[in-house]
Amino acid sequence: MASIPHLKTGERAMTAVQHRLFNPHLLRSADRGCYDHPMSPTVFQEKGYRFLFFSLEEERMHVHVTCSEGDAKFWLEPKIELAMPGGLPSHKLSEIRRIIERRKDDIKSAWREHFGR
Repeated sequence: MASIPHLKTGERAMTAVQHRLFNPHLLRSADRGCYDHPMSPTVFQEKGYRFLFFSLEEERMHVHVTCSEGDAKFWLEPKIELAMPGGLPSHKLSEIRRIIERRKDDIKSAWREHFGR
């Protein structure tokens, strides 16, 4: 595993699910029906999946997806493709990809609004 500069030796990065469950700064958003944070805004929820962005990441357009079984990351450009499976089984990843393909315009619009690009 590659070293992450802001972590001390022996620490490991939290998955998106762990971040959501253990971050005391998360806010309850009644209109979205999920936990939300300005640094990781929820785009939408569907079929038990939360689609979100992390604000301090690379510039290439992508979306993170979390659920009770794990998390994943999908690139949105130049085409939709899996960037990080996060331990999710292939049938879940396929279902997530179908949702992203169907809602890609909504996700891209939310990306542009959030990141101002």
